[in-house]
Order: sequence, then structure tokens, then C-alpha cells
Amino acid sequence: MLCQLCKERVACIRCMECGIHLCSHCVKLDLYGTGCGCVGPIHMCPTCFEKSWLPSGITAESYHAF
Repeated sequence: MLCQLCKERVACIRCMECGIHLCSHCVKLDLYGTGCGCVGPIHMCPTCFEKSWLPSGITAESYHAF
């Protein structure tokens, strides 16, 4: 299956929010802490990542955690 964002590469993961299939180039990855010492992954498309995870004024394109 091809990435639903770029339509060029093979999809390897789905956005946690909207569920579209993403390749390793298009997915936005980050880690979050729960406060109890656990760390969980976040994997989203750039649109969902920008809407639900980043502070206002920061774009998904300019954010490079990994």
C-alpha cells in the first residue's frame, strides 16, 4: 500500500488520529511521558500532529524531534 500523503513510498504506519497510511518519510514521530516514568510513541500525519500536539505558532514542517 502506498503512503496516502505523498503517494510515492510504501506505507509502514498509520496516523494515530485520522488513520491514514503513512510512509517513514511523511510520518511525524515524537515521544510523550505519562508522568509515571512511562514513555509512549506518537505517530501522526503532519496535519493531525500540528492540530493536536504542537503549540500554536509551530508548524509540523518546522518541528523535527527525530
